[in-house]
Amino acid sequence: MAHRAYRPSDNGNFALAHPISIDVDVISPIQEDCEALNRALRECHIAARCTWHPQVADYCSADLDGGALVVIRENETIGTDIERVKEKSVDNVVLILSEAFDERVAGEFMQLGAADVVTLGQTLRLKSTLARSVDRVSLNQRVALDRTAAVKTQQHIASLMENTADAIALVQEGIVAETNKAWQTLFKLDDDSDGTAIPVMDLVHADSQATIKGALVAVAKNKWTDAPLDVKTSEQYGESKEVQMVLQAATFDGEPAVRIAIKAEEKEDKRSTSLMRDAITKDQSTFLYHRQHFLKLMTHRLKQPIESGMRLLAWIRIDDFKRVRDDLGVIRSEDAIAEYAELLRKRIEKYRRTI
Repeated sequence: MAHRAYRPSDNGNFALAHPISIDVDVISPIQEDCEALNRALRECHIAARCTWHPQVADYCSADLDGGALVVIRENETIGTDIERVKEKSVDNVVLILSEAFDERVAGEFMQLGAADVVTLGQTLRLKSTLARSVDRVSLNQRVALDRTAAVKTQQHIASLMENTADAIALVQEGIVAETNKAWQTLFKLDDDSDGTAIPVMDLVHADSQATIKGALVAVAKNKWTDAPLDVKTSEQYGESKEVQMVLQAATFDGEPAVRIAIKAEEKEDKRSTSLMRDAITKDQSTFLYHRQHFLKLMTHRLKQPIESGMRLLAWIRIDDFKRVRDDLGVIRSEDAIAEYAELLRKRIEKYRRTI
């Protein structure tokens, strides 16, 4: 069963937030502090693993993934302790455990990098702050995973772009953000320019600008059919010529983009084209379709009549994944998901449709 975090409502009860599972490191010479915080987390129905560290040096020397909630007992070197915890991982969320809450002192601690100050005596505020801090840690973890996936995808796309004869560019808000060598050659860009930061309209003839502008808008609204566009290039960048552009939705640096491909005049490299399509439409860890593309395929499939039987949509969830994350850490657990996806594909290969 998935554990969920609860946030206090106006009447003092705790309202459901979202599923989480995090590490909580308690740095205090008093072990009972760790036990008290663990108790408060359980009472909030927050799934967390509390680890006690008598001194900040013990925490810093431990083999930890980082990106956790760290609670430090107030002491004379609190400023240095906060700094060392942040050096361990910039994604750490730091709370200060104090004997009494003082707003002025709390402000000073927060200027040093702490997220808040809590006391064991103010139970409701303690639970509320823990729930809020857990939300922040959970968000940091998701951002870290998204950042890792985005980097992998970008690296994979960059590699494929360089290994295809097609001229390819990624466009964001009408500006060229990334190009491959074939694109630079097609538009006769010199060695000092990679073709980025150029408005895509500058690359096409005035007669074709309305066409390409409308296509870019349609792709952004998910209303494009992937049909090739007959476009005339501008004389500003090499010889003007008639080309066919294929536009597709893509991402670049985690933001929406449009991929423009101009097929090479030589024989198409089918393998490179297939790899490029997979890089754009599939997650590079699991090689399953991204949510947006999956929904597009599913919507198309649902519009088609079925010959017989019924349609079924299976929602699959890994059992006890919290334990996997606890054992492997946030980043390495992504590899476990990838291995599971591979097993899933092999088991249902002969029935495969859109995975």
